Amino acid sequence: MKSIYSNNQKERRTLTEELDKEEKTATIITKMAKTDFPISELISRRWSARAFSTKPVEKSKLLSLLEAARWAPSSRNEQPWRYIVFTNDNPEKLKKAHSVLKEINDYAKRAPILICAIAKRTYSDNGIPNRLHFHDLGAANGNMFLDAFNKGLIMHEMGGFDVQKAREVFNIPEDYEIGIMLAIGYQDTYHVLPQRIKEKAFTPRVRKPLSEIAFIEEVGNGIV
Repeated sequence: MKSIYSNNQKERRTLTEELDKEEKTATIITKMAKTDFPISELISRRWSARAFSTKPVEKSKLLSLLEAARWAPSSRNEQPWRYIVFTNDNPEKLKKAHSVLKEINDYAKRAPILICAIAKRTYSDNGIPNRLHFHDLGAANGNMFLDAFNKGLIMHEMGGFDVQKAREVFNIPEDYEIGIMLAIGYQDTYHVLPQRIKEKAFTPRVRKPLSEIAFIEEVGNGIV
């Protein structure tokens, strides 16, 4: 299937070539969503940047991000999310955490914070399986995402990692399902990205139309 971006590939290559001639301090990329209906500016400005600065993140900001996750909604207020946090305060431990990432996510090794997000599979009060544990983890991650961007940070979620190795390296109990890895830090210029993913930095943000994801009364009956 032809890429929806194919008509713009030549333009993006030209833009990349031009920007490559600039000083490294010249370009911090921003991407404002072109929405069909008004939404919060914070949501429209947030995007999953990959160009991480090695600059440390203040502990107060890190704790605020985790606090934002803490106040996410969850089924029966179970709060099944758990976060295993590594920072550049302990480079040796952070490097060990990097070992679970696949090569495609090497760019995240520049980030000063790496988190393994997991979720408890069962309810704490009765041991019954909680089918909503991943839903609730996603809600908490969403809170963290927005709060990170609001604090001048970037965050990128990564599914490209060795799940079994993560369970061993992070000593994760069997009752917890491993969700996703989170890289957090300040944004750097696109120049720090590996060549193979530089183009992604200029790819427009797009989403399916509302008519394909929201329906009136039955699937297929688009709301707009």
